[in-house]
Amino acid sequence: MYSLIITSPFIEHPITDITAYDAHEFDISIIEQTQSPNFLNKGIFHLKQYCTCVLHKVLTLNKSQIKPFIQYQCHKMQDPIRWLNKLEKLIDLNRELFNEAEHKIKFEKALVIIELLRENIETHNKPDARVYDFNDVKLKLAGYKTFEEKLSFLYEVDTEYKQQPSPSHTSEVNFEDKIALEMQKLHKLEQLKQATLQHTTQSNDLLHIATHKSPFATTTTTHSTLQLNCNLNYFVDIFFQLAVEQKLLHGSLKELTHYIAKGIKDKDGHPISEDSVYSMLKPSNTTKRPKGTARYGLSKPL
Repeated sequence: MYSLIITSPFIEHPITDITAYDAHEFDISIIEQTQSPNFLNKGIFHLKQYCTCVLHKVLTLNKSQIKPFIQYQCHKMQDPIRWLNKLEKLIDLNRELFNEAEHKIKFEKALVIIELLRENIETHNKPDARVYDFNDVKLKLAGYKTFEEKLSFLYEVDTEYKQQPSPSHTSEVNFEDKIALEMQKLHKLEQLKQATLQHTTQSNDLLHIATHKSPFATTTTTHSTLQLNCNLNYFVDIFFQLAVEQKLLHGSLKELTHYIAKGIKDKDGHPISEDSVYSMLKPSNTTKRPKGTARYGLSKPL
């Protein structure tokens, strides 16, 4: 049935790649293992897959969840009204494909909610107050590499949040308080800059000492990565058995992922992708690991 759907020309289409992140209940992600997790087909966004997953979400959620789902998606959009219009069109184009009474009820409810949200946005000339979702902050934070970059980003978010109207009322934060917050942010960023400069200077001094040390000093060995002689999924499955099935290793899947990816090369000598390892370690991804007699079995000691 989903193969027959007619697409709606969504301009904005945020999705969650489940091989990289855990999907929120209201996120759009794949519904079949055969679908592309990042919704790309030869480098082009797969609009039909997106439309399929949006319709599937509307039809499988409880009726009471349809409104919070649509609101959740609107908060992700630069232009929520345009997205609501495309969702309305998607439902109108495909409602004849779904004849069950429950499906028709959910479609009608979704259309009513779309109209109400659209009116609310147009009345206030903007969507509901921006939602500051800490999970979104953590996802963006992961994109920064250094401690200083991460802390600087958090200062920016914290200052922006404090300058927004309080959720309990709609009064604007006064100008004086906004200036005070901006000044606090600048002071913090300057302190961070000075601390970074001091840390860099100390590091350079230590490097200078290390590169000009006495020829009689003992040499230290550096850790190098080891190369596999088997397929990566067989090796990762051994860690899965130790950590998940037999509980002989203590650590999160992300910690295990980092440990494997940084310490091992694949059988061709190439670096290993952390995304690939994490996907293989996820308990739900049974297709990523060997099965039955193909596994390297680890017997539990008596």
